[in-house]
Amino acid sequence: MSGTALQHAAPGPTDAPPADTPAGGSARPAWGVLLPLIGAAAMLLGLAWPVLGFWRREFTAPDSFYSHGPLVPPLVALALWHRRDRLRAAPAGTAPAALALVLPATALLVQAVRLGSGWVGSLALLLTLAGSAWLLLGGRWMRAALPALALLPLMSPLPSTLLNEATLGLQTLSTALAVRLLNLAGGHAVASGTLLTLPGFDLWVAAACSGFQLLLSLLTFAAAFALLLDGPRARRLALLAAALPLALAANAVRIALIGAAGAWSGPALAHRVDSAGAAITLTLGFGALYLLAKGAKCRTLAGWPFF
Repeated sequence: MSGTALQHAAPGPTDAPPADTPAGGSARPAWGVLLPLIGAAAMLLGLAWPVLGFWRREFTAPDSFYSHGPLVPPLVALALWHRRDRLRAAPAGTAPAALALVLPATALLVQAVRLGSGWVGSLALLLTLAGSAWLLLGGRWMRAALPALALLPLMSPLPSTLLNEATLGLQTLSTALAVRLLNLAGGHAVASGTLLTLPGFDLWVAAACSGFQLLLSLLTFAAAFALLLDGPRARRLALLAAALPLALAANAVRIALIGAAGAWSGPALAHRVDSAGAAITLTLGFGALYLLAKGAKCRTLAGWPFF
């Protein structure tokens, strides 16, 4: 027999099973952490439910200015996915300082729901969600995600007073631009506020034709493009700045076409052109946005070849 004796080593720290591992070997969920999070999420959902109903009504109403709203969360998700490397590099961790945002935002949400104020509730809900992400994931993660999360307010309905002032200004400006287009084409158009007058035909430019809906849609997608496209930041920000003039120009073309159709053939044709107006303006606006991005030598969208 060999003179070397076999010895059993005492189990070291690496041999001991983890404290939270049961005999079967599978890790136990940290219920002490999960249960409070689940409870807080359920409470937030209950508070947010009236606001979500308000959003649904605003998004689906006839002639809604916010029909683009349901597309914003998928755009935010795509922007977060596009920034995934930065998010992975940002160490996640709790940030108790975020309570300075979460607590007042939640109190504002409760008060807004109690008073039935949809737009205040929308603002409070977005602030509560942002503060919760900051609280749970930390400041560095939040800074990396903030450009994508900044798209969320673009789905939030505005207060009616601000909306009325914005639409009236756009109505007047769009009418004046349409008159210029018609006169350049040889027409004899005159504008008086939101009234466009042609020989034998008058056209009132209503709020639905103000171009505000198109402006919000173009602004939303231009902001998403600025995050998702490659190329220098200045060129991508130029796309965002182009949203307003593009919306005004496309809407002026729409109004001019309606007026020309009415003067040439009467109200019936004008109504048909008006019915196709949304498709006309969206095609013009997004087509121009695409051409601007291509002219800025952008080549990929979220990392995929697009141009």
